[in-house]
Amino acid sequence: MNILQRITTDYVEKEDRIRLTGELTNDNTLVLWFTRRLLDRVVPYLTQWLEQGSSQPVVLIDRDTLQSFAQQSAQASLDAEAPVRVAPAETGWLVESLDVTRGDNGVQLTFKGDGEPVALVLAPQHLRQWLGILFTQYQRGEWPLEVWPAWMMPVDDEDKKRIMH
Repeated sequence: MNILQRITTDYVEKEDRIRLTGELTNDNTLVLWFTRRLLDRVVPYLTQWLEQGSSQPVVLIDRDTLQSFAQQSAQASLDAEAPVRVAPAETGWLVESLDVTRGDNGVQLTFKGDGEPVALVLAPQHLRQWLGILFTQYQRGEWPLEVWPAWMMPVDDEDKKRIMH
């Protein structure tokens, strides 16, 4: 099975879909397309897994605030990289389903459709980073945000001050 090593995720207005452009282990590139309907089913599953997997210290902070801090930390540590590029003629294929395999060290997402299945393996920190990017693409597409937990919503400076005091 092909494994994605590096990915670029963006919203394409003309398609009203999310495009994942990936670099495979064999240095080939691949374009995968995601509908909102599929992602709306996957996002809650992945965010719930992050909630269940996080060790919760004994502090007087609610769960959403704790998850929000972890999410902000993951996004802040995301290094800028050049996007994955493919040849203009590469159209890719629509992801029709995906399997999620959870483990102690992260998740493996196996994308299935008209092409050969391809996998993306993400440690919890990288999953948070990708979900942060995906959330931003939802906003760009003006897609409804109901599937996202409260801790994914941006925290403004006033909220941070109240939490810290």
